[in-house]
Amino acid sequence: GWRLGMFLEFSVTFNQRGQPQARSVVWDPIPLVLGVPDTPSVSQGTGSGAIQRAFSPATLRKVKKLLGHLSDPNEREQREVAVVTAIDLQGVPTAKNSNDADRDIDYVAFVLNRLGDNMMDAASCLKDFVKMLLLLICKALIKWFKVLTETINPHSDNVAAHFKDVTQQIHGHVETALRDNLAFADKAMAQMLSDANRRLADKSV
Repeated sequence: GWRLGMFLEFSVTFNQRGQPQARSVVWDPIPLVLGVPDTPSVSQGTGSGAIQRAFSPATLRKVKKLLGHLSDPNEREQREVAVVTAIDLQGVPTAKNSNDADRDIDYVAFVLNRLGDNMMDAASCLKDFVKMLLLLICKALIKWFKVLTETINPHSDNVAAHFKDVTQQIHGHVETALRDNLAFADKAMAQMLSDANRRLADKSV
């Protein structure tokens, strides 16, 4: 089950008596990059199958540094600093035999998830150079999306029962992105994503 030392995130409000109350608890707030070799296996989770693990003190210092930049939503410059810092943390290569056990932390996703629900407003605080760096990351993710749609077996154990519902959700998200996201003015990238989305839909039939 859940253990002391595991990381979680929450907001604080006050009840009518002025007592602090935790709200909007996120039990697994640190996203991971899947497939990174020699990183810790997930620790015990809850009975519902949630994934949780404890992180090293060095990782928590990095995360707290990012949260420090994000703590004032009115400081637009700090939001950009948070994005650039996350890109730097993500891009620092770590030797396989180093003591950094948390090489699979997705710092960029951690920051982007906290820039607010209005993505257009969040993007407006970023300089074009930073947007270009993020586009490079997004392009890599789209290539991964393409590869995964080519290689996933929809009939394998633990997949078949959920595959159709999951692909329908993905299809809706991709169609929205292709329609509304200015990044897909790049026709080659848009075509790659569209073809991969269609391939995934074909596998769900």
